[in-house]
Amino acid sequence: MKSFYSILIIFILISMIDLSQQVFISETCTLTSQCRPKCFEAIGRPNSKCINRKCKCYS
Repeated sequence: MKSFYSILIIFILISMIDLSQQVFISETCTLTSQCRPKCFEAIGRPNSKCINRKCKCYS
């Protein structure tokens, strides 16, 4: 039972850390393909998604 609680605490601590670097930029979009060149300009990588008409870039 002690190991369960320790694993639970470790899981909670890890979930509080933002492991993926995500950046919202102030560009509007309707398709993810519109975000790729804008994210490449902003952070140097084309990894992106269009979420709620805003570009979200992943590094």
